[in-house]
Amino acid sequence: MGIKFLKSIVWIALVYVASCSSERDTKGNDEKRFTLLSSSVTGIDFKNEITSTNQFNFLNYPYIYNGGGVAIGDINNDGLEDVYLSANQNSNALYLNQGNFKFKEVTKKAGLEDSTGWTTGISMVDINADGYLDIYVCKSGKIDVPSQRANKLYINNGDLTFTEAAKEYGLADTGFGTQAYFLDYDLDQDIDVYIVNHRPDFGNLKSTATIIQEASDQLYRNDNGQFINVSKTSGIQNKAWGLSAAIADFNEDGWPDVYVCNDFSEPDFLYINNQKGGFTDQILKTMDHISFNSMGSDVADFDNDGMLDIMVLDMSAEDHVRSKTNMPSMSTEAFENAVAKGYHYQYMFNMLQWNRGGATFSEIGHMAHVAKTDWSWAPLFADLDNDGLKDLLVTNGIKKDVGNVDFRNTLNSKVKNKEPMSLNSVLDMVPASKIPNYVFHNQGDLTFSKVQEDWGFGTPSFSNGAAYADLDNDGDLDIVVNNLDDSAFVYRNNTEGNFLQLQITGPKNNPLGLGVQVVVTTNKGQQIQQIYANRGFQSSVSTKLHFGLGDASIENVMVSWPDGKKQELGKVQANQVLKIAYAEARFSKENQKQEHHHLNKVDLKTNGLDYQHQEQPYNDYAQQLLLPYKMSQSGPYMAVADVNADGLEDLYVGGAQGQEASLYIQLTDGSFKKQIQQAFIKDAMFEDLESLFFDYDKDGDLDLYVVSGGNEKKANADFYQDRLYNNDGLGNFSKTIGVLPKISIAGQVVKTADIDNDGDLDLFVGGRHVPWAYPSTPKSLILRNDGNRFTEISDNSLKLQQPLGMVTDALFTDVDDDGDKDLLVVGEWMPITILQNDNGIFKSQDSVGLEESTGLWSAVEAADVDGDGDVDYLVGNLGLNTKYKAGASHVFEVYGDDFDDSGSFDIVLVNQYKDKLVPVRGKQCSSEQIPFISQKFSTYEAFANASVEEVYGIEALAEAIHYKANNLASVWLENLGDKGFIQHVLPNEVQISPITDFEIIDIDGDGTLEVIVVGNHFPVEVETIRFDASKGAVLGFESGGYKVINHSGFKISGDARRVKSVKQKDGNLLLILKNNSFPEAFRLY
Repeated sequence: MGIKFLKSIVWIALVYVASCSSERDTKGNDEKRFTLLSSSVTGIDFKNEITSTNQFNFLNYPYIYNGGGVAIGDINNDGLEDVYLSANQNSNALYLNQGNFKFKEVTKKAGLEDSTGWTTGISMVDINADGYLDIYVCKSGKIDVPSQRANKLYINNGDLTFTEAAKEYGLADTGFGTQAYFLDYDLDQDIDVYIVNHRPDFGNLKSTATIIQEASDQLYRNDNGQFINVSKTSGIQNKAWGLSAAIADFNEDGWPDVYVCNDFSEPDFLYINNQKGGFTDQILKTMDHISFNSMGSDVADFDNDGMLDIMVLDMSAEDHVRSKTNMPSMSTEAFENAVAKGYHYQYMFNMLQWNRGGATFSEIGHMAHVAKTDWSWAPLFADLDNDGLKDLLVTNGIKKDVGNVDFRNTLNSKVKNKEPMSLNSVLDMVPASKIPNYVFHNQGDLTFSKVQEDWGFGTPSFSNGAAYADLDNDGDLDIVVNNLDDSAFVYRNNTEGNFLQLQITGPKNNPLGLGVQVVVTTNKGQQIQQIYANRGFQSSVSTKLHFGLGDASIENVMVSWPDGKKQELGKVQANQVLKIAYAEARFSKENQKQEHHHLNKVDLKTNGLDYQHQEQPYNDYAQQLLLPYKMSQSGPYMAVADVNADGLEDLYVGGAQGQEASLYIQLTDGSFKKQIQQAFIKDAMFEDLESLFFDYDKDGDLDLYVVSGGNEKKANADFYQDRLYNNDGLGNFSKTIGVLPKISIAGQVVKTADIDNDGDLDLFVGGRHVPWAYPSTPKSLILRNDGNRFTEISDNSLKLQQPLGMVTDALFTDVDDDGDKDLLVVGEWMPITILQNDNGIFKSQDSVGLEESTGLWSAVEAADVDGDGDVDYLVGNLGLNTKYKAGASHVFEVYGDDFDDSGSFDIVLVNQYKDKLVPVRGKQCSSEQIPFISQKFSTYEAFANASVEEVYGIEALAEAIHYKANNLASVWLENLGDKGFIQHVLPNEVQISPITDFEIIDIDGDGTLEVIVVGNHFPVEVETIRFDASKGAVLGFESGGYKVINHSGFKISGDARRVKSVKQKDGNLLLILKNNSFPEAFRLY
């Protein structure tokens, strides 16, 4: 292998890897749920073996290790599911099911031998509607002869032989195929084909390529048995590296849509069916973020809420060492440039897109514990233990860790130095590690638990395609996995639990019933499935639907056909196979029920609230490279009060730096009119945070206090001076001079109470952070009202055991029921803190139940939650949908100091790996912050295996600021009086993002209070998924705890920060402010 050749391919390699319930179970105690059967038992001795050459290897064809697929179906209609596996360089193989897990290879006899070209995805489908399953095979590879890339269609002759006829049917597509997906996209009751292809120009990853027809995905319409390419007219013209697709009705309009997973920087597509023969990509409108290197995918209603969710895989390793050696740092500049060019927010994690209805999704992979499964290929949702919940199988492994950063650096160095290298010597430099596939057990609460070892999936492998079916007809799902350079896995499921299976016979030209939806309703809920065989990666599963039931009894089975016909079967017995035929279906006249919502959206454009929060561009990371998120975007805030004494509540909304605040006066018709305030215009240079209307001078009107915060200026700058505006009684505000003391903290919070019982209102001002020195603790202030001025008395009035912390919210509240106002303070890297008021002196109080409460808290609100007469508290935290984990079994810590004496304050986030603490961030970005790290650790492997003490030094860490988080979950605190508090974790539905605010209000007029929850936080560093999953929620207290109230009508989008209700004559207006965006509003009826 010459130097010239290596130079030509090393750049390609570098770009590629850089971008790239109750259960009836009678199995024995010693028997795992699945048994891996040997080839000597099953007869399936298939191996997908790959041979690299100088002309064809991973350097010039990066997809060489993508592997093959599995297709399962009953080829000969004997009631037993047969298995077909694809080999990339050798012949595929067909194994006939003989019963009892005995299979017979019949490839040659069936006429299916095929070693032409490079085989990828495979499918079983009755393409000619004759009642026998045919086989479709996709081709790809770095092949210059298009005929060798022609996909193949093997027509089943009905006698266990096949005839290749792709050209005759119009399906000999010569693109670079990954997999074909069969669906009836135009609802004409026949089967059409969507083919996922990939671009061949792997050396062109950083440029925007023109569309090459043979590299674009293709759509073939079935016209009386002939397939016509309608890609151009249907809007399927793209230029991506497609690796899989998922078919489902994602927007619930009755028409099938297509989600396409694309590798590298090209974003995924969500092609929504326009019902006119075409598709429109709506990924930007529908998903808040997606994977970077999207691989395999599957669709299922994993939480049994009646809506179909999406799982997309990427390549992020769960293991700390593998993650730090195989994945490079994300470039902030490249990330932001891609978003600016119309690409998506893309992250190198698996994505679990939870369907929220109305074509909106919340991505919850981290909370569900499925975000990191290494170099992954096939996700499959299926109820593997028959408990009524769909579990998740993920295959993974790559024959060569081509993403290994040390390998890339070594190769680059050798090329640069013109060292001679053979292909074998290059291959020997690349690490290789087999790892077990993942199996996740559905917990029924939007989370999964890892069970691969307990369930018998602990064998390390390089696994790719996979499929499931009930291979032995015993009522559970078995699994077949295609491995690279190893025998295929055949797993027998040993579960014995209740089930229901449905064998569907569709209309004449769609005999498999593709697109049919089945809903099984039990006494414990409902399950929904749609028939689409192509799932996971390069594979197709059995079209016999399988429902696990646990101990539930079936109340109804509803079969809905794409043309609107239905079959309602009522109560049926469990543990059987129901045979359903389209011929028995009838059109239904059922009327859809109109839902009554207690909250209804209001168009703010019609009522005068024309506010839009607008952040100015500012790079917080220029001052602190490893900030976890921006500290300059904490607004907006609002304050509600009647400022002009007309009996109507008015609204003040703060602005970002460079944006004037706005005062909206409510008119008698319920609309608002913006009232120009010269004082606000003059103070537009400030970053407005919390604001407070209160009568500081006791003249009978409400004045306005505004906290100045942000991160745009260095500490102690005049930029952080808070402001107090005097009200003339008519709603005209002027800035006071000399009333407030000099305030130089970057604050966020202001609260008022008469803390010294002298008849006027004093203030607590919470310091948010020290600019450019995260996570240093700022000062918080007590301002005593002395009539014509405020005096800072913090040193005398705050008797603390330690500085409060980075305050994000606070309440004056009578915690101990002694008649005076105590302070409850929450913040980042601090515990829930109670400061007991002792005659105007606030003292730290050790409260039972709050000892281990250090979190990244962001909001607090008071209410008598349980109706026992005392005050309880709702506290918002970072949430559980994050790569950061804290608690009894997880460590999450932060250190801060100028470790290299460079004049900048360095940040070290820490978690636990096995028996040691390790840095969260990788070698590259850590070295950019502190250059000596690169000198100390010459390789990524050395850094990955080092503890945080070994990286930074024990003495240096001992001298640094240091905090430990105990809990990231949002909670409600049950007040037990003298016995302290109990922390109750709020439902997982509201743990999917940081909670930034609560509003407690009776939304339905029944006399009980509900809780409006809002949250998110978008401005996060690019290696951490931004917090965008929250769509808002309504909580109701029931049976001793909070539950989400569905169908309330409350659903929002965006980076929501604050929520408040404004009283109006025809009902309260619920207003939600969002960072860098327009507000949303709802009317309470």
